[in-house]
Amino acid sequence: MRGASLAILLVIAVATVLAFSLRSLEKERDRLKQGFANAREAEVRDLTSDLEDRLRDLDENARVVEALVQRMHAASPAEHDDRTRTVRASFDAMATVIRHYRTLVLLRAGSCDPVLVAVDPAEVPSTAKALIGMSCAAAQAGPHVARMTGPANLPGNRAFYFYSFPVDADTVVISVEGSLLLQSAFRSLPETRLVVTDPRGAEWITSGTSLAFGVRPPDRRTEEEKRWTGPSGAAWLSEGEKHALGLPPGQALAAWASARSDGLGVWRVLVLRSARNLDSRQRGLVKQVILTAAGLLVAIGLVGTLIVRQQRYSAALAERLRSAEALRSLERQLISAEKLATTGVLAAGIAHEVGTPLGIIRARAELLLGDTQGAQGRRALEAIIEQIDRISSTIRQVLDFSRNQPVELGRVNPVVGLQGTLDLVGHRVRQQDLRVSVDVAPDLPPLAADPNQFQQVFINLLLNACDASSQGGEIEITAQTIEAGKRVRIEVRDHGTGIAPEHLLAVFDPFFTTKKRGEGTGLGLPIAASIVRNHGGEITLGSVPGEGTLVSVSWPAAAKEPNV
Repeated sequence: MRGASLAILLVIAVATVLAFSLRSLEKERDRLKQGFANAREAEVRDLTSDLEDRLRDLDENARVVEALVQRMHAASPAEHDDRTRTVRASFDAMATVIRHYRTLVLLRAGSCDPVLVAVDPAEVPSTAKALIGMSCAAAQAGPHVARMTGPANLPGNRAFYFYSFPVDADTVVISVEGSLLLQSAFRSLPETRLVVTDPRGAEWITSGTSLAFGVRPPDRRTEEEKRWTGPSGAAWLSEGEKHALGLPPGQALAAWASARSDGLGVWRVLVLRSARNLDSRQRGLVKQVILTAAGLLVAIGLVGTLIVRQQRYSAALAERLRSAEALRSLERQLISAEKLATTGVLAAGIAHEVGTPLGIIRARAELLLGDTQGAQGRRALEAIIEQIDRISSTIRQVLDFSRNQPVELGRVNPVVGLQGTLDLVGHRVRQQDLRVSVDVAPDLPPLAADPNQFQQVFINLLLNACDASSQGGEIEITAQTIEAGKRVRIEVRDHGTGIAPEHLLAVFDPFFTTKKRGEGTGLGLPIAASIVRNHGGEITLGSVPGEGTLVSVSWPAAAKEPNV
């Protein structure tokens, strides 16, 4: 029967592990895909930012050229040649240094005769001549505002943009090779295809993983690409979309963003990225889950076998440990009892040694008091006698604690006993202006108690309550029968400072006190607890710092007197 139960538990454990592993696998897949998508979105934003920088450079260069040409126009006849040479040198430098600038042409208004021409030295002459002619056409088309036209195709599968802007009555046209402009902005990415759309809707697309951009006819644009709209975003591709885009098998992602330029409009960048490495990582996760599950099966089987073999040994070992712990507990109790016994012997001896001289001192003080006539001297002697009585009271407490006193049980009326206790501590109550409320049931049974020791218990409890209470505070005393009249529970509650949690376990230890030095002996509660236990009762204490303390005493009721 036990083996069948263990087998069922093993099956449940295996099923739980597998379910958890599959759930973890699904979460890890989602996390990998989300991480891949986030990385591609960040990637396309970086590419878009680079393209914006190149477009911004084109705008900045146009402003530099415009300023140079304006200075040339404003020059005096004597400065005109120098200014012209400066503009020509700037044109030549830009055409030579900036790789995607093929020509820079300055044209007079209404004329196709160039005033200044700069051509990239590496450009083919026939292509340069064609670009200059197309620059003239771009300058004469439309209003004289900064604009870009194109792309215009030339032999060799090359396409160019023409950036034209007016300068006074003239026009400057910069021819820009589109593929070189995009290559300067982007970097090569593995298993990635880039699609860049200019403001006029013309598209540039890379072939394979190189940065060789080529213009794609508008009718070649897929329906999937038309759906990817908005300033930025990302979408996983379906199998049909991957096939339509000519991407390799496996997962793939499309991510897009927009680049903006004040003079060149909005360009759109689309990244189509294969996620084949993600597929391999996910396959690795599946293998890892399978291996983990298999290992767990073996481990659970071994553990089950070991559990069966070790059950008896564990039970025996646990029993030995419990015995050892019980023995250590008894040793600790013996050590504590020995310390308390030694302390009691020493305290009793000291009390005897101190008690005799105190008695002599008090007797002499009484004699002096009878012979002294002056009021001041009498007050001084009365103070001495009062302090001697306080010391004697403490000594009696120590002696009472250190020796076993016989308990003379009688029948004590709890109402009368509590009222007598209140009368004895009445001076402390009046001194602190305390309110004492007494809620005692009138039909309480008499208690089996020594009257003097009963009163000693509650005197200690009430004095402690007075010490803890602030001026004008309140003390509550309640009493009621419990256990079907076999016991009486008496509670003393104050609303004073309370006792810290770390001190609650030590309040019944002899000589432990939380009062200031000289204000308590630490014997009141231990003596009260000892008296209650000697009478077969129980005493408990609960406290909350800042809210007060509740002491509860459960005292046995006296046996009913036989009817005569």
